Amino acid sequence: MDTMKTADGIRILEAVKAATKAGRFTSLKTRKPVKMKAGFGPYFKESEYSGARFGLDYDNMASTKEARAEGDAPATPQPLKWGAWIEFPWLIGHENKKGERNNYIRFYARPSAVRTRFLDASGNEVDREVVKSGAYASEFPKRGEPRDWLTLTIKASAIVEVNGKPIR
Repeated sequence: MDTMKTADGIRILEAVKAATKAGRFTSLKTRKPVKMKAGFGPYFKESEYSGARFGLDYDNMASTKEARAEGDAPATPQPLKWGAWIEFPWLIGHENKKGERNNYIRFYARPSAVRTRFLDASGNEVDREVVKSGAYASEFPKRGEPRDWLTLTIKASAIVEVNGKPIR
């Protein structure tokens, strides 16, 4: 296990916890590089979530209890399909096929409360279609049925700001 990466993930998590409390509606800003084909970019995806919620135990959510009662969700909690909890229900550690370790923070958000924009290396906003034309298809996945809440897991290093407080 890469203890430096784990320590960095825990440091970022502690900064998130200092900026908000578990379950509270929180503003969140993330920024991550867009995976581009050779000769394009670099570009960054910046997302702002108004009403994100951290530190929720999925099993205690009313929607989960209702789905289980109606038979629309498994009766018991399911393990993570990848990675392992470093600190439940906040931080997940994962080692990829190359042996690189990354840390991810779990949060929930309403799709209607997300604003996304794309930036060039200088921080200037760029049209989505310009970025899409040179990005790998995996960067712009097709979405399934609309949902009330999104369960999101993002690299801890992509979190830029929580409740207006810089995370670094």
